[in-house]
Amino acid sequence: MSLFKMPMSVNNIITRIQREILWGWGHEGRRIAWVKCGNIFKTKEEGGLGIKDLKMFNMALLGNGKWRLGKDELGLWKEVLLSKYGSWRALDKGIDGC
Repeated sequence: MSLFKMPMSVNNIITRIQREILWGWGHEGRRIAWVKCGNIFKTKEEGGLGIKDLKMFNMALLGNGKWRLGKDELGLWKEVLLSKYGSWRALDKGIDGC
């Protein structure tokens, strides 16, 4: 997730699994929703569960990776990415899959 954009299909599957854990169907019927849907992604200090929004987390990791690529001078990971994509600007095209 830190170097490649997560496909929406994977995001949807993981989100569905998270929802099934929180509000899924049990053997005796529907489970009780203990938390409102809007409170899931809020921090614990704000009264939420502190669960990460995977789409936003993936975008943050991608931005951090591009920042490190421009900042770091040496590193095998940097050499591999630059040899594959050419420059950090080409990562937008390569990582997004466009």
